[in-house]
Amino acid sequence: MNSHTLLSGETIEYPDPPPKVAAFLDRVRGAAADPGVSVGQLVALIYGLKNPLLDTTVLLGRAMVTKAASENPVFRVMADQIGVKQGIGPAATPDACTVSVPAAAEQLGIAPAAVRAAISCRKLGAVLRNGQWYMRPEAVATYKVSTRGRKTAVKRGPGAAASPPAAVRCVVGNDPGRSLSVKVVGGEFVREGNEGNRTSGHFGPGWTKAVVKTTSKTTPTRFTTRTGADTSFRVFVLEPAAGEDDITHGGFHLRGPFRVVQRVNNPTAANELWASLPGTGSG
Repeated sequence: MNSHTLLSGETIEYPDPPPKVAAFLDRVRGAAADPGVSVGQLVALIYGLKNPLLDTTVLLGRAMVTKAASENPVFRVMADQIGVKQGIGPAATPDACTVSVPAAAEQLGIAPAAVRAAISCRKLGAVLRNGQWYMRPEAVATYKVSTRGRKTAVKRGPGAAASPPAAVRCVVGNDPGRSLSVKVVGGEFVREGNEGNRTSGHFGPGWTKAVVKTTSKTTPTRFTTRTGADTSFRVFVLEPAAGEDDITHGGFHLRGPFRVVQRVNNPTAANELWASLPGTGSG
């Protein structure tokens, strides 16, 4: 049995991986120790098409981190090497990590939610202190912002060009007893991947309005469908905004720069509004 102590201090154990995975793990560790390999190059390697733990069948030319991959201890060891490359270490963590999430977002020109997402998927090394994430200045300085989404505009000096806003990111679909769907007006819902009955994606550029529909099985006091199931419908109308907002419904969510301008809780009115608005969406 192999063991590895993460930079967070947690020790994980894992059996000998298959030869192909073991060879790739050695390659990742070598890249982390090689001063000639940048943080960006290491991230591209770990999250690239050559990583045998990632799914390359969902989107052509893209490698997807599935739930199984993210929970695989070998992948956690690989992702931990990003923190190693960024200079994160258990001994240096308390004093060396001084950059907060808002400060990192300002420096990188992205939304705080994007910084937290990078920390969550282990692309940006950080430590949790008093309930807040902190990063080393070197880690933030060497972090390469993904170009797959759009950046959030941040305030800069007079005459400086503002960065484009970040995309609204979504996980939509249906589970037993609940669902979440979206329609995007003036833009498109860009699908990024599927896992079972869930679809991840984001709002494409130029969107002017979006409508979110949630359904939940409820008591027989609301709306009874033709199938006899008692279901509650809600609709939210969204518009772009500078601030971040969040709609969470079970395991589904929308997060990003938007504001809710209308809520409809009446099932009949909610269905009518949903049907009346054009747009591309998840269904």
